[in-house]
Amino acid sequence: MSLDVVLADQIRRKLYSVIDQAKTARKKGDLDGAAEKYEHAAKLMDRYAQFAVTRAEKDRREGKVRGYLELAERLRNGDPAPARPKPKSRRDSERPQAASSSEEAPDAMRRMVRDLIYRSDVGWDDIGGLEKTKRDLQFAYALSLAKKPEGVNVGGMSNLLLYGPPGTGKTLLAAAVSNEIGATFFNVKVSNLLSKYFGESPKMVSALFDEARAHADEGFSIVFIDEFDAISRKRGGGDESGAERRLLSTLLAEMDGLAEKGGSGGVMVIAATNLPESIDPAVISRFQKKIEVPLPDADARRQIISITLKKQGLKLEGDIEKLVQATKGSSGRNINALLEQAAAQMIATENEGLLKRSAKGRKSLLDYELKVAPIRVTDVLKSL
Repeated sequence: MSLDVVLADQIRRKLYSVIDQAKTARKKGDLDGAAEKYEHAAKLMDRYAQFAVTRAEKDRREGKVRGYLELAERLRNGDPAPARPKPKSRRDSERPQAASSSEEAPDAMRRMVRDLIYRSDVGWDDIGGLEKTKRDLQFAYALSLAKKPEGVNVGGMSNLLLYGPPGTGKTLLAAAVSNEIGATFFNVKVSNLLSKYFGESPKMVSALFDEARAHADEGFSIVFIDEFDAISRKRGGGDESGAERRLLSTLLAEMDGLAEKGGSGGVMVIAATNLPESIDPAVISRFQKKIEVPLPDADARRQIISITLKKQGLKLEGDIEKLVQATKGSSGRNINALLEQAAAQMIATENEGLLKRSAKGRKSLLDYELKVAPIRVTDVLKSL
């Protein structure tokens, strides 16, 4: 990791802290204090712009300098909620809009990139089991975020691969990481890129990472890529299309750029696959960490059942251990679906007159309160 990268990372961390302080002051009604912090942020961003690698990146950061100064001026004039263009991140409505190099792309492409920003409230407690997987992920982002001692150039982990059977919670884990560190979360499905944006996929990938870097100027971004094996099959199979190769080439170039910065640029890629054995070894080598997401063991299945019922607001009648044993080999998604099916069956049994009410019109249904009962283990086992 070069000295410039280390200095840039230090400035970005300080900038993130100052922006946080500005938002806190603003929420408390301390407009002058918030203005002072935004002016400080403008100075830091101006310094940060000097470390930009590309002209577009520098222009984007300089645009944010102007945005902070404008925001500070309006706050000093007593406007607690200055009018601004729509912010780019749904996670952070206080973030000033600034020029981004993705602004060079057509308006439709900018909108498509921003539509990939996903907001989820999933936390670690919402995911049953997978304790080792959670620890591996926590260590990976901790290493990327933690401040390194002077003279120590230990790089972070910018590219992670989650692998395991379908339905084991890979997307939920990535979302939980995002929420844990307050990151902007870009949720990308390779199949959508190849179909919906056919012919434009490489441009979309470039715009996506540009947007992720724009958000990371003030915090952190996670680019989650699902179905990664769809574009990274072993070479020589003869079934790769030109579109897939171009998309993969652009994606790997972006990932290599993140790795060269030592994982300190504020952007992390988390890819997911159900078929790790089908991915080309040269592509696998791009990931600094490969993390298995296995099928849930008995303890994890017990937690999944409890978490799902709690979210449904329902109780279980019978021996949960029978259900834990009966679902051996099932994924978390399958267990959730099983309990949802059992809940629907219970609702149907407890509310036999519901269909008759539906014939009387909407008001009759709106006035009706559903009757519920505990879900019986014996009924779930029959469904299973």
